[in-house]
Amino acid sequence: RRPNQAFVWWSRESAWTATYLYRKSLDDFDDYFNWTMTHRRDSDVNGMLYPFVARDFVKTRLNEDQRKDNQEMEPKIRDVIARKTGVVAWVASNCALTEGAKQRFIVVQQLQRLGVGVDIYGHCGNLTFGSKGFYPTLADYKFYLAFENGVHCRGYITEKLWFNAFYSGAVPIVWGPPKSDVEEIAPPGSFIHYDDFNSPEELAEYLKHLDTNVDAYTKYFAWRWKIPGVNDYKDRALLTKHKNHFDNAFCELCRFIKGGVNQVYHKTVPSLKKFWFDADTDDCLKKKTTIYPQSK
Repeated sequence: RRPNQAFVWWSRESAWTATYLYRKSLDDFDDYFNWTMTHRRDSDVNGMLYPFVARDFVKTRLNEDQRKDNQEMEPKIRDVIARKTGVVAWVASNCALTEGAKQRFIVVQQLQRLGVGVDIYGHCGNLTFGSKGFYPTLADYKFYLAFENGVHCRGYITEKLWFNAFYSGAVPIVWGPPKSDVEEIAPPGSFIHYDDFNSPEELAEYLKHLDTNVDAYTKYFAWRWKIPGVNDYKDRALLTKHKNHFDNAFCELCRFIKGGVNQVYHKTVPSLKKFWFDADTDDCLKKKTTIYPQSK
């Protein structure tokens, strides 16, 4: 290769998918790639599957000394909430291709059996968006199941959190990534995490409580009026420009290259296998796993 050329290992999937679905051991790539580009935050190039522009916007505004509660937004948000007609929405077409997909489907079915109104769109369900469209349909729901197809895979958070939920105006219920990873990127008090509950029954009861208690449910929208600019047209337009989350990695890669790093920094990844597999969680790397927490 040319001395100014960088070889980049790029993955949009989890370590489980690489191992069991694509059967990649990564044994043959020691000192071959110069950079990694994945959803993991310890990658050389940030390839997150959510809009890091939006994440950075929120984090920056939260840390501003001049921030103040934008209380005039609360009645507007309550008006939006009052127009919601559905309880929980889920969009999925991978029903059993990965172990995580199988487990999340079990969770969804349990919630339905426990009396939670979950509407399923995509190949895993029987509902379609019709002429109304994707985001306007999801906006009609109070909650969105931001369920990933991996179990506790480090940093594996996709568009399901930021766009299917936040952008649509539904409260995300997160399953899959460790809660600590979600807290790193999501506004405080903006999401519900499955791991906080001891059983599906406990989660179901909590969702039923929020569905009938407007004040308790509205607390999950408090960040929208406490972060300056998050509801302003100018800033919303800026964030919407970055809706194509799959471009994130390549935008970051371009910045990396334009900065001349490839001209002066000639490191290689000593062991791609160690980087990708050894650093992930035991739950993520198990071929078969058990739903967590257990249903009673």
